[in-house]
Amino acid sequence: QCNVGEVAAAIGYKSIAAFTRAFQAEFGRSPNSVRGRDIRPTV
Repeated sequence: QCNVGEVAAAIGYKSIAAFTRAFQAEFGRSPNSVRGRDIRPTV
């Protein structure tokens, strides 16, 4: 399990805040709200 910062960095974000905003805009939820759940959003 990776933390949000590790995921953001792995896909090229330099800012956790920017990744979180983009994730929320796309999926309507924060990354932390889906962490640990078996939810696999399609990108």
